[in-house]
Amino acid sequence: MFLSQFTIAFGGAYKKFYMMLVGRAIFGVASDMLFISISKVLVRRVRFNQSGLVMGLVLTIPELAGALNSFLSPYLFERS
Repeated sequence: MFLSQFTIAFGGAYKKFYMMLVGRAIFGVASDMLFISISKVLVRRVRFNQSGLVMGLVLTIPELAGALNSFLSPYLFERS
């Protein structure tokens, strides 16, 4: 996740849109890996009757962050 955000920021600073797209692709892969690792932790930690809500939040929050990134990256690229 850090590497993807760093790549997006570096691409924005040097006005390299293709680098920002590469960072976005890394972000997509990293968020899937993050979901898998969080799922393993949640299976051990959360009580069974609350696991549906937690799994829904784990799926939703990275997707919202990705959508926000997709909307803000072109705007920030044009502004800098």
